[in-house]
Amino acid sequence: MTATQEENLYDYIDQTSFGDTTKASIKAILPKVISTEKNGISLDEEDIKTILGHGGMAFAGSGQYEGEDAPMHAIKSAIRNASYDYSALGQITGALIHFRTHPRVSVVELGKAMEMIYRDTNEDAPIIFGTTADDTVSTNYTEATVLLTRNAAK
Repeated sequence: MTATQEENLYDYIDQTSFGDTTKASIKAILPKVISTEKNGISLDEEDIKTILGHGGMAFAGSGQYEGEDAPMHAIKSAIRNASYDYSALGQITGALIHFRTHPRVSVVELGKAMEMIYRDTNEDAPIIFGTTADDTVSTNYTEATVLLTRNAAK
């Protein structure tokens, strides 16, 4: 992420109505999900703004898993670490998901993980995902980072 992107996003996040702890959590994940590398499916400033614009509450977290079905387990871990209950995913109004995996991880494996998210979230919620290939991790390792939004409780 460039310094300009970071500054623009920090300013945008500071202008939201999210609490200070939530703002800090969102800012903490930005370097993970926005990469200047050209080795994957890039996420950008507009992707973050799109998701943040879809809810009054936000949840951000990362999780990792090494083993069979690593992308699915990593997403579930990230959701737990974002302090969100997976069974309430139907209430999500927006989701941004980023995977960091070895370049040889199967697109089918990532697709299975994303299908799980599409199945379990609100069908009207925008879901954006990206990837970063990292050949320093094992082929059965995935780190997932999530940014979820939902409407504020009434």
